[in-house]
Amino acid sequence: MKQAVIYARSERGIFARQIVACRLYAAQSAYRIVCAIRDNSLVPNLQRILRRSASAGIVTTLSVLGENLFPIT
Repeated sequence: MKQAVIYARSERGIFARQIVACRLYAAQSAYRIVCAIRDNSLVPNLQRILRRSASAGIVTTLSVLGENLFPIT
């Protein structure tokens, strides 16, 4: 089974919905979640994903149309 890291970047209070959406996406795509990283800083800290031992990262952001998931392999 492939391993993935969830990277959620948003305002306070929205992280839980994003992480649930990422977990559903991961389960559907046969990924096992290693950890979930929350980031609410002004500058994205994608290096935090690279420090983890996983084969992929699942990045979620908010858009005008709703929540989007962006798998990174």
